[in-house]
Amino acid sequence: MLKPCDLADGDVSTSIYNWAPVVANLIDDQVAQADEAFSFQVPADSFRDDNAADVLTFSATLTDGSALPGWLTFDPATLTFGGTPPVGAIGTSLSVKVTASDGSGAMADDDFTIAIMEALDNPTLSVSAVQGNEDNAIALTVTSGLPAGVTEGTLSIVFSGVPEGALLSAGTKNADGTWTLALADLTGLTITPAADSDADFVLTVKAELTDGQRRSEITAPLAVTVNPVADVPTVTVSDASGYHGTAIALNIGAVATDGDGSEVVTVTIAGVPAGATLSAGTNNGDGTWTLTLAQLSGLTIQTAAGDTTDMVLSVTATSVDGSDSATSVAKVVNVVVSDTAPPLVIAGTGSDNLLEGDLGQRYDLRSRR
Repeated sequence: MLKPCDLADGDVSTSIYNWAPVVANLIDDQVAQADEAFSFQVPADSFRDDNAADVLTFSATLTDGSALPGWLTFDPATLTFGGTPPVGAIGTSLSVKVTASDGSGAMADDDFTIAIMEALDNPTLSVSAVQGNEDNAIALTVTSGLPAGVTEGTLSIVFSGVPEGALLSAGTKNADGTWTLALADLTGLTITPAADSDADFVLTVKAELTDGQRRSEITAPLAVTVNPVADVPTVTVSDASGYHGTAIALNIGAVATDGDGSEVVTVTIAGVPAGATLSAGTNNGDGTWTLTLAQLSGLTIQTAAGDTTDMVLSVTATSVDGSDSATSVAKVVNVVVSDTAPPLVIAGTGSDNLLEGDLGQRYDLRSRR
């Protein structure tokens, strides 16, 4: 089609050609189920216009030019048909025409049919809430099947809401995080929560049935309770030695092995003699002391002055996660207490009048002049 174009000298030329829109890809026929919501979006690449400046507008009618039935709507902005066919329309079909216009009188159209069929009954679906322990496979109770009177069709199960890091024992994980399973996969199905996680979660289970033309689905929530399980902490120790009546350094370490930070770890040191004290922690009064992990830093033990009895300490660490706890195997710390003072080390500079020893001694040189 030729369209006028104003030239710079005022003359009118018809040498500019307007390309008409064309059908680039045929629109597929559709199936709508009676008394079920129907929605279909015409693909955006169904029509093409080689004039880059043209903006196509769209309309829809029946192929004879009459208006669409009252139950069927068309949104030209999104190219979307929608509506709910009445039961009385079962067995009929609509021949629909979509027209694309470029605003200059040129247009193209394509026809497709919407067959209206009896709705496909939903498949059966039954789920039960479950619970299990952290870091263990938890059995899922899910059953599904074809609806009564239906003997053919493809039934698939889709799980959504699976936490990051959790794994189902069967099925295929999709790019969007959902899992698709066949009916046979439901037998013996389990889910293992993410490592060290005791967070509860709710799965959404969907059963989808198709028979080639029709589709139906049903969904149900499945609550999963994860019981916390405490992990045994790691404890490290080494023997110690020192002089009676002075602070003897203890090298004791502990760390939680649970990765999500949900566990609280405390350390118990047993075998502390009467009269001896630790530099941190709580004295339980029975020869044991309880400490936090932070209190292990710089920890010392001091005996009563003149008490040179060696000590044998027993160290355990306990982690608590919710209502569960786990305690490490006791590790022994041998503390040798010497009655011989270590060599005196005096520190100072030539200009210092006050010197200090490594055991806390203080010497005022001015008093010795």
